[in-house]
Amino acid sequence: MIDFMTFMTGSNGCFLLFAIGSIGSNVALIERAASGRLPPVTNGRNRPKAACRHRRTQSLCDTAFMKLDTVLGDFFLTFGKDLHIEANHALLRLGDFAKNLYLIKAGAVRICVRDPEGSDISVQFFFEGEVVSSLESLVSGCPSELEIITMEACHLCVLDRDTVQAQILSKPILQTQLLALTQLRLADYIKLYTSAISQTPTERYLGMLSTQPDRLARIPMHVLAGYLGVTPVHLSRIRRKLKASADKTGI
Repeated sequence: MIDFMTFMTGSNGCFLLFAIGSIGSNVALIERAASGRLPPVTNGRNRPKAACRHRRTQSLCDTAFMKLDTVLGDFFLTFGKDLHIEANHALLRLGDFAKNLYLIKAGAVRICVRDPEGSDISVQFFFEGEVVSSLESLVSGCPSELEIITMEACHLCVLDRDTVQAQILSKPILQTQLLALTQLRLADYIKLYTSAISQTPTERYLGMLSTQPDRLARIPMHVLAGYLGVTPVHLSRIRRKLKASADKTGI
């Protein structure tokens, strides 16, 4: 079921419609799936559904949020402001209101949620050339259920919400591209949910290793462990077993 959120773009009452699904209300459910705390999906016979695992998307790390085309890229370059920020800096905290879109010129950023114990669990990773924001909060004006934290020292281009509102009527193509950003967010959440249910942590790790090894190497081990729904110790065991298997087979 699709919920349509509206983003007022001017005093004349025009609206930019974002078809983002029930993302905000499902963040907690998705977070539980990401951390492995959901039961397996079953069919009518109470057996796990067969998974075509080789065709599943293995990782949010291997799905770029959005590679900027000329129009949106130029929009950032024209109206955005440069920001240099250190690693492990919170660009957005849980409960704050999202006011910015961030284009990553250099560095890496993660989006995470908080579990009941207060630990953060990463659900998406972003790298150079990608745009990151809590779109649900930015569009709806509600407090964010997500946090955005830098994983590395970053060079960002920051575009504020008011600037987007002021420019979108004169540049209709921006509406299309911002809608595409939101649709990609929804698609990534669905991929995270399905892979967390249908794949083991080892399978998810192997998928990331085979599709985006360079990006995987930039994710701290404790952050990656949380993303996979295991402890850092368990992740170390997974890595050791895979290495031993590769050494044994001569791969």
